[in-house]
Amino acid sequence: MNNDMRKKIINLFNSEKLFYLVLYLIGTFLPLFLIFTILTRNGFKYSDTVFSILVFGVLFFWIYRTLKKEKISINEFIGDVENINWGKIFYLNFILLFFSLFASSVYQYFLAHFLPSVLEKQLQPYQIFYESGGFVEIIFNLILIFSIVFLAPVVEELFFRGYLLYKLRLKINLKFAIVVSSIFFAILHQNILGTFVFAVVMAFIYIKSNSLLIPMIVHSINNALAIFLSILLRNVPTEPKEAEVIIEEIKNTGGTSLVFFAIFLFLIIRFLKENPLRQSDDLPLLKEKFEDKN
Repeated sequence: MNNDMRKKIINLFNSEKLFYLVLYLIGTFLPLFLIFTILTRNGFKYSDTVFSILVFGVLFFWIYRTLKKEKISINEFIGDVENINWGKIFYLNFILLFFSLFASSVYQYFLAHFLPSVLEKQLQPYQIFYESGGFVEIIFNLILIFSIVFLAPVVEELFFRGYLLYKLRLKINLKFAIVVSSIFFAILHQNILGTFVFAVVMAFIYIKSNSLLIPMIVHSINNALAIFLSILLRNVPTEPKEAEVIIEEIKNTGGTSLVFFAIFLFLIIRFLKENPLRQSDDLPLLKEKFEDKN
C-alpha cells in the first residue's frame, strides 16, 4: 500500500470518534428494535430475518460512509490476497467449529451442576428455519441462509477485524486490541467462549494474510458448516425428553465434553504458536506507522 493510502487510513481512524458511532447505532438500532418488537407481537414470524438484514445493512452503510470520507473503497480496505491455502482454511474451520461445539457443551455441563434452572430455560426448542414448505417460507429461508453465510461474515469482519480493531490499535498495543475487540464480538453471540476464541483467530489470520478476505472466507465456511450440522441434527430421529432428563444426561457426558474441549483448544493454541505474532507484525494498514516509531 502506498504512503498516501496509509495516511488516509491513519487520518480516518484518528479523526473518527467512537462516541459518534455509539450515537449512530443507538439512533438507528432503537427504531429497528421497536419495529422488530411490534412485528413480533403482531405475529409476523419473519421478523428475526428482517431485523438481522436491517442490522447488517446499517453497519455496512456506516463502514462505507466512514471510508468514503477519506475516499477509500471497500476493496482497498479489505486488501488483496495472492494465494489461498484451502487446506489450511478447511482444517482451521474444522477445529474452530468443534471447539465451539464442545465449549458450548462444557458451558451447559457447568450450568447443569450449578445453575440448572438457567439451563432448563435455554433448553427450550428453537427453530432456525421456517418449517412450512410454502413459497414465502422458502424465500425467507434462502434470505436467512444468505444473511448467515455471506452477509454476516462480510459485515462482521469489516466491523470487528476492520473498523473496531483499527480504532483500538491506535490507542493500545496490538495484542490487547485483539482481546478487547474479540470480547465485543463474543458478547453479541450466544456461545461466548467459542466466539471469543474464533474472533482471536480471525484477527491473527487477518494480520498474517494482510487481507480481510481470508477471515471473511473462514467465517463464511464456519457459518455454512454450522447450518449444515444443525440441519443434520434436526433430521436425526429422537424421542421427546423432559428437561430434567436432558440435564442429567449433560451431567453424565460432561467429562467427555471436557476432554474434547481440551483437545481442540490444544489444536487452536498450536495453530497460533505456529503462526505467532512477531514484533514486526501489526495491522496491515498501520504496520509502517508503528515500524517507523520503533
